[in-house]
Amino acid sequence: MGRELLLYTIPIVLVTEVPCLIFTVFDILKLDCLRKYRIKNTDYPTNLELWTAFKTYCSVLATIMTLATVAFGSLYLFADDWMIPYRMGAFDQSICSFVLELVLITLFNDLLYWLWHKIAHLPYFYAGHHKHHLLWNTFALGTHVLEIPEIVVFSIPAAIGPILFRSH
Repeated sequence: MGRELLLYTIPIVLVTEVPCLIFTVFDILKLDCLRKYRIKNTDYPTNLELWTAFKTYCSVLATIMTLATVAFGSLYLFADDWMIPYRMGAFDQSICSFVLELVLITLFNDLLYWLWHKIAHLPYFYAGHHKHHLLWNTFALGTHVLEIPEIVVFSIPAAIGPILFRSH
C-alpha cells in the first residue's frame, strides 16, 4: 500500500506547484500590465530575491519528496493494510461522492492550514519561523522560503483531511 500511496502523492504534490510556478514566471517577466494585481500594489521581487527563493524552493521540494518517500516507503515495508489511513482499493465511488469528498477535504484542509498559520504567527512560535517574512516583497516563491521544521509542521494539515475522511 505504501508504494501506491507514494505513486499517487508525488504527482499530486508536483501538480499543486504549477500555480506557484506560473506566478513566478509573471514575477520574472515583471509585466507592468499585471502590477495592479499584486498584493498591496507592491513592487516585483528583485532578481536576487527570486534567485534566493528559488534555491530555497528547490531545497524545500527535495525535502518534501524525501520525507514522502521515507514515510510511504516505511508504510510499504513495515505496515499492515489496516494501518494505512487511506482507501487504496479499486475506485468504487460515484462521481458525485468523489467531488463532494474532494470539496470537503479541500475546505477542511484550507481551514486547518489557516488555523495552523495563525498559530504560527503567535509571538511564542513566530520567532522560530519568521525567515520567509524577511523577504522585502510578496511573491509566489517567497511562500516556499521555509525551514525543515516548518515543512514538517505545515505538512500535517494536508494529511489530516484525507485521513479523517478516509479518502480514496
